Amino acid sequence: MKNMSLIQWAFGLSIAARQPCEDLAVPWLHTLTHHSNRSPYDRWHAEAAAGLPRVTLALADLPADRQELLEQVTQAQALGYQVKVALPGPLSLLWQVPDALERLSATLDRYDALLLALADAGVDWVQLDEPLLLQHLPQPWGAAFEGAYNRLQRVPLQLLLACPGGLLHENLGLACSLPVDGLHVDLLDGERQLVPLLDRLPAYKVLSLGVVDSQGRPALDSAALTPMLANLHGRLRSRLWLADSRLEFAASALARSALAALAQLRSQIRSQVGGSAAYTA
Repeated sequence: MKNMSLIQWAFGLSIAARQPCEDLAVPWLHTLTHHSNRSPYDRWHAEAAAGLPRVTLALADLPADRQELLEQVTQAQALGYQVKVALPGPLSLLWQVPDALERLSATLDRYDALLLALADAGVDWVQLDEPLLLQHLPQPWGAAFEGAYNRLQRVPLQLLLACPGGLLHENLGLACSLPVDGLHVDLLDGERQLVPLLDRLPAYKVLSLGVVDSQGRPALDSAALTPMLANLHGRLRSRLWLADSRLEFAASALARSALAALAQLRSQIRSQVGGSAAYTA
């Protein structure tokens, strides 16, 4: 595979082995960016109108009192929305805290309690943001990632590990091997980034790609991006998700730009793969 492009490799899948058209539904969309708007209702409506099957409730910190978050989940569900919750990951949260690794077990107790409460509230996907994986890690921290996520995998919901804002480099293998249900990375380097990633990603995991920034600008040249994603979708099918890139707070107007760009990109992929409807998990 090293001597062929990603597009050639994806098309190398036997056309005869392809599923019927309904199984080629275009990728699921979700939003990664944190929004600064205090009132979430307009944003939820915009996300649903753009075809996102789940609205995102994103927190910049682990809540001291989970009741407010659970109330927002209930409000969104009462309006007919399914919810994905985005939280800072435990290791990135502790990175600059004194005696961080000594505090990890107690911090994971808080995550366990919150994730169990979210599962009980009907949340089925939680995004954990671990930008720490983009930088060099001392050996004890790599082991701490493995131990923490081995513990969190026992919670009865699905976890999306998000590593936005850069390339994984030396931690690619670690990020792919952690026991979560999906991995998010920003698409920054095209095929050179995707080929080693797909080599290491287990076959059951979702791959979420940040393909537009919060202002709706594509991550790569759009002429190359659409066929690349269409062919990647031919391999991953419903395991390919598309999102905005970069972990940041964005004003509502910028968030709408990102949603519009994602919806447009999905339409372009639909026209290439022949799918008729967006995948909904």
